[in-house]
Amino acid sequence: MLTPLDFKAARVRADLTQQQVAEALGIQQSHLSEFEAGKRELPPEKQHQLLLLILKAQETLRFPKESRES
Repeated sequence: MLTPLDFKAARVRADLTQQQVAEALGIQQSHLSEFEAGKRELPPEKQHQLLLLILKAQETLRFPKESRES
């Protein structure tokens, strides 16, 4: 199981801001901040959405769109 700090580290590596992630998940930025600090729980379905969002962002960083279209 990933810890809140694992999620934060992955988000930062994916070059995503808390605001970007919060908007994509439909939650307040303050809730995401509290989750990453270990002060608040995030429902399992939101954690799953967060993980998918981060993985997609990391894939985009590794394989920019123009190189995928070639």
